[in-house]
Amino acid sequence: MEVRMRLIKMMARFHVPGMAKELETLWEYGAYAEAVSIITYEGTWEVKEAWYEKVFEILPKLHGEGFRDACHTISAMKEYPNVHAGRLKEALGRDDLDRNDRIAFFHCIKDLKGEEEVLDYFLEYLSTEEEPGILIYAVWCTEGVEDRELQELFVKLMDKYRTHENARFDYKGSQMVLKGGACMGASRPEGQLTSNLMRQFDYFGLDYRGAWKLLMDDGRWREWKGQNGFL
Repeated sequence: MEVRMRLIKMMARFHVPGMAKELETLWEYGAYAEAVSIITYEGTWEVKEAWYEKVFEILPKLHGEGFRDACHTISAMKEYPNVHAGRLKEALGRDDLDRNDRIAFFHCIKDLKGEEEVLDYFLEYLSTEEEPGILIYAVWCTEGVEDRELQELFVKLMDKYRTHENARFDYKGSQMVLKGGACMGASRPEGQLTSNLMRQFDYFGLDYRGAWKLLMDDGRWREWKGQNGFL
């Protein structure tokens, strides 16, 4: 059985077709990452339907590729009534997830219903995370959640990043009119974060270019904050 398990795990990692029939064996011997990979990438809808509850159960024990694969499977089942963001609270509390794990996790939460169920986590996370490349996704996956404290955090983040040199560079691009009337979107982490934050307020009632111009004008920005009670 030990030799068989080594072969199965090797074949699973190379995505050899027909491995779904080995899921029971993989699970029995604790090869959870390999099993989740098969469920995610080879498993039919029937396979995903039969195994997604087990994927929820094992998520807190997974790392790296196995964790990210589990997030993909959970996202695929988003229409099921018992699949919602609140079931991910235990995994949200983990401090052993690397950058890629957490980004995949935030993508998963964005796909699910019930984002307000994990609002308490994001209120703390958005106030402590320092890397704009991860904050982009944390802001994005809370889009549409109505909460005043969350909005106040968004405004504080805009205050912090709107004057960053990379945000200012992306602002210049946002004012360029391209063929067909489009403009250059934000491409740098600080600019993308700022752009995502503006979306939370529907671009302040302006179009994309107008929102950037308001944000970069200190006087107009203070006026907008005052009118909306954010001073």
